Amino acid sequence: MPHGVAGSRHVGVGERQPDAAPLLGERAGVGVGTIYRSFTGKEELANGVYRRAKQAMLDRLVEALAAAGPGAGSRERVRAVWTGLAAYAVSDPDGFAFLEHQQHASYLDADSVELGRRIDAFAEELVRDGQRSGDLRGGDPSLLVALVFGAFVGLTK
Repeated sequence: MPHGVAGSRHVGVGERQPDAAPLLGERAGVGVGTIYRSFTGKEELANGVYRRAKQAMLDRLVEALAAAGPGAGSRERVRAVWTGLAAYAVSDPDGFAFLEHQQHASYLDADSVELGRRIDAFAEELVRDGQRSGDLRGGDPSLLVALVFGAFVGLTK
């Protein structure tokens, strides 16, 4: 991905704009030709931006969990991951908004879908650990993650 394009992720990518390349190139500090030569189309560009932002989010969550330490209880682990999520949203508000304030299903490729599933599995396992220890209420982990994450996204709008 050309340098600067990731920083312009919110410009038209994933939106219904007929040709966002000129504005994207301007914001990224590259020529429109660079955009057209670097990507076969808007879907490839959007998937690249999606994966870059999603991987950055996952990395932040994994780092936050590791920082909690191996002896951390489930409450401390959840708190650490929540703090990591907030840190990601603050450090990359455009990336977070791109990921969570738009619908992506129409263009995500298999690699992007798999990365999203990895984040879901990470969060669901955190919930299962809390349920096993008795610190978190019972219920479908995927539903509990969706409820909590949905509330977090709502707070960022």
